[in-house]
Amino acid sequence: MTPLLLALLACKQEETDSAVELPPAEVLEIPGVDGVDLEALFEDAVRDGLAADNRNVWEAHRSSLAFADQGCPDFYAGTPDLEINDIDMDARGYSWLDQCVGQRRFGGFQYWENSVNVEGSLTDLSGRSIDAQRELIGDGLVSDGDDVLFEFDGDGSDSLSKIDDSTGFTRWTYSSLVNATVTGSLAFPADSPTPGGYRTDMYLFYTGGDVDGLEARGNVYYFEHRLIDRFDSIALDIEFAGPTGATPDVCTTEPRGWIGVRDSDAYWYDVVFEPRSDPDATNPDYEPDPYTSCDGCGTLYIRGIPQDVQVCPDLSFLWQGALVPPEGTDFALSMRNLLEAP
Repeated sequence: MTPLLLALLACKQEETDSAVELPPAEVLEIPGVDGVDLEALFEDAVRDGLAADNRNVWEAHRSSLAFADQGCPDFYAGTPDLEINDIDMDARGYSWLDQCVGQRRFGGFQYWENSVNVEGSLTDLSGRSIDAQRELIGDGLVSDGDDVLFEFDGDGSDSLSKIDDSTGFTRWTYSSLVNATVTGSLAFPADSPTPGGYRTDMYLFYTGGDVDGLEARGNVYYFEHRLIDRFDSIALDIEFAGPTGATPDVCTTEPRGWIGVRDSDAYWYDVVFEPRSDPDATNPDYEPDPYTSCDGCGTLYIRGIPQDVQVCPDLSFLWQGALVPPEGTDFALSMRNLLEAP
């Protein structure tokens, strides 16, 4: 072995033997919650999460079409552009695609399709059933001067199934998935509970009539809205059985899963209830063992660290009129007048 190689090996051994001392990692302080009504905070998080459904998107879209002018925008049957991968080439809905300034400005594109099927009489409830679906796919903006009327970038869909009969029996299900950025005064007027719009991927499924139930999974980031002037985002991953139609072995006092809110410093506050599925908790960071009692309360975590705090939100409002499906007629949208304009 050459003297040069021996010298290099000696230097390498010396570097290995000398430990490098690093400063200790900074311990981030856990934010305080003194004076925060945690129950009300997480109740509001559930309310706001339920509001991020496709009916709000669809009504804003419907209203935006009323601002169309002659030739602005251009309307199409089916996809407006074969290169838009999110829309099937043989799609049977309608769309607009343009960059125009007429009575209002339309930029980008929106594609939509909808269907409503009714069996039975609209006036006689004996065996009447309704099945309805609608979807909006787009990357478009409708504005009036500096006022953004409706911006939608993403995909939103929902469906309704409902059965009524003359005995008073009712069964319905409603599902919604919005994975989009949504803003504009048509979707979020001044009196909106979540002004300014949001980015969301919220999935909702709930039932009513003979069986009450709710599933909610997803996130909502608010551009302007704040819960108690401090929290800009929510996350839901819950399943909840209501008192109507529940079996004796099902907990109706609290949901299974967790509810989260994020403050403006990007710290997450999670309330963890019963695990959504056994034996694993919904969130793999949380072991399921402590969350097995049906007492209406969950453990508070801040930044993933458990706190010696129990939070007991009252979510009974869900079964007192909060979970109301849209009307079947809301799914109908006729383009006849626009498409037949001279």
